[in-house]
Amino acid sequence: LETRRGASVQSGEYCLWVKIFGVLVLGIKYYATVETRRGTSLILLYWHVSCGMFFYYLAKPILIYIVSIIITDIKSIIMNKIHSIELLNKAVGDELQSIHQYLYFHFHFEDRGYEMFSKLFEQISIVEMKHLELLADRILFLGGDVELRPTKGVEKINEPKLMLELAKKMESESVRNYNEWAKIIGEELDVVTKRLFEELAEQEETHYNEFDIETDNCNDFGDIYLALQSMKRCNKKSAE
Repeated sequence: LETRRGASVQSGEYCLWVKIFGVLVLGIKYYATVETRRGTSLILLYWHVSCGMFFYYLAKPILIYIVSIIITDIKSIIMNKIHSIELLNKAVGDELQSIHQYLYFHFHFEDRGYEMFSKLFEQISIVEMKHLELLADRILFLGGDVELRPTKGVEKINEPKLMLELAKKMESESVRNYNEWAKIIGEELDVVTKRLFEELAEQEETHYNEFDIETDNCNDFGDIYLALQSMKRCNKKSAE
C-alpha cells in the first residue's frame, strides 16, 4: 500500500527536512541580497557576530575576576571591622581594670592621709574613664557593642611602694598593647582606630612617668616622704 502511494514514512520525514532546509537557504539568500543592496555583505555581518561572541567570551572571565575581587574586598572590610571592635573591647577591659584598681588605691591613700597619692590616683582614674568613653564611641561607630568586662580583678595591695609599682606595670602593659594594636590595625587600614590607639599610648606613657617619679621619691626619701604628706593634710585640717 505504501509502495503504491510512492513514499514511505521515512521518505516523508526526509522530504520535510529537505523543505525546511530549502526555506532556510532561501531566507539566507534573500537576507544576503537585501544586505548587499544596503552596502553590507553577509560576510561582514558574520564578522560582527563573530567579533561580538569573541569579545563576550574574552570579557566574561575578566568580569568574573573583577567581581570576585570586589566581593573579597567587601569581606575583608567586614572582617577588619570585626577585628577592630574586638581589639577596642580588649582596650575597654584594660581601662576598666585600671579604673577599678586606681580607685581602690585612691580610697586607701585617702583613708591613710596620703593626700598627694590619693589625688594622683583619683585624677588618673578620671582620665582612664575618658579613655573608656573614647573607645566606647569608636566601637559603637563601627557597629559593635561595648563589653564592660575588666581584664582582671582588683589586686588588694596596701603598701604604697607596691601600689606604685603595680600602677607602673599596668601602664607599661597598656603602652605596649596600644602600640601593638595600632600596628595591627594600621595594616588593616583602619586609620581612625590606629590614631586612637596611638593617642592613648602617648597618654599612658605620661601616667607611667608620673608613677615612676613618685616611686623614685619613695625610694629616695623613704617613710619621711609619706609622713610629710600626712602632716600636710593634718595642718590643712587644723587651719580649716
